[in-house]
Amino acid sequence: MSLRLIPNLNVMRPADGNETAVAWKMALESTETPSVIITTRQAVQPCSPTLTEGAHPAERGGYALLDPADVKLTLVASGSEVGLAMQAAQQLASEGIPTRVVSLFSWHLFESQDQAYQATVLPRTHPTLSIEAGTTLGWARYSDAHIGIDRFGASAPGNVLFEKFGFTVDAVVARAKSLLR
Repeated sequence: MSLRLIPNLNVMRPADGNETAVAWKMALESTETPSVIITTRQAVQPCSPTLTEGAHPAERGGYALLDPADVKLTLVASGSEVGLAMQAAQQLASEGIPTRVVSLFSWHLFESQDQAYQATVLPRTHPTLSIEAGTTLGWARYSDAHIGIDRFGASAPGNVLFEKFGFTVDAVVARAKSLLR
């Protein structure tokens, strides 16, 4: 989050290798702003479209990866947490709750889009839950509730910390359902 606070710095947090390729391409092509690419040390499964000759949706900063009809809830995430959001959305769908998943790859790029585009990606017609393994500071502009880490000093293997701080499918599903009551 501290890097996102720096004016005119394009902080990109790719969800997978496909978005990492987009980040690399955009950083190399950028002539007006410095770029930071924040990747994960965890193994992640591909969940975003592959980079082709045309524009990739991540180039707009945020986009819907999953957009079912009759959406009841949106999960918005960045980085490796996008995969977690996809898994939680599948669980919610199996329980009859159609859930949209948004990859918010770059706040800087998303904020540069017009309001109409932003509203199509993150409509305020239903609850939105953000998921990021970092501070929840700043996420209120995009979501109604947040799963994050607003403290310092925990040390343990990654899977232990993710369980403790609610970065599991079950925890995300439970928090998402609480927004629908």
